[in-house]
Amino acid sequence: MNTQRKNTQGFTLIELITGIAVTAILLGSAGPNFFEFVGSSRSATEYRSLLKGFQLARSEAINRGVNVTVSAKDGANWHSGFVIWADADGDSVYDAGEEIRDTAKFGSAATMLETSNTTSFSYTSEGFLDAVAGSEFVLSYRSGENCKWDRDIRLIFTGHVSAREAVCEE
Repeated sequence: MNTQRKNTQGFTLIELITGIAVTAILLGSAGPNFFEFVGSSRSATEYRSLLKGFQLARSEAINRGVNVTVSAKDGANWHSGFVIWADADGDSVYDAGEEIRDTAKFGSAATMLETSNTTSFSYTSEGFLDAVAGSEFVLSYRSGENCKWDRDIRLIFTGHVSAREAVCEE
């Protein structure tokens, strides 16, 4: 009498179908949340880079004792990136060697609009915006994907910069 047992490896058809069904359910519920997370993270990274750029420019203007300017790279198109530069010669024109930081364009379909069509902002050595007292500027970051990710970046004459959620229209 043959008493040897066969060692079988693998899955039965029912185990395989059950595993595939569970995987499909998990992917179906996690997929949309994952894409929401990726889009939200990209949006936050982009608008925060501009926010930090303004904070850096103000700090550098105070530390260096010269005007520091934040300007759109491509005319009024902030989406193409921005450059932060110290105007060492005081001519209000970007010259080679004055650069502090240069940023890349946004990787998403987001747009940046400035309410008064200003293409550059200069901080004085005291940390104030070089603008009329009481001035306020708003850069509107619009993700193009989800209104919850949109932000308004507000600059005021005193040099402070802040961001707030944009108002979504239903």
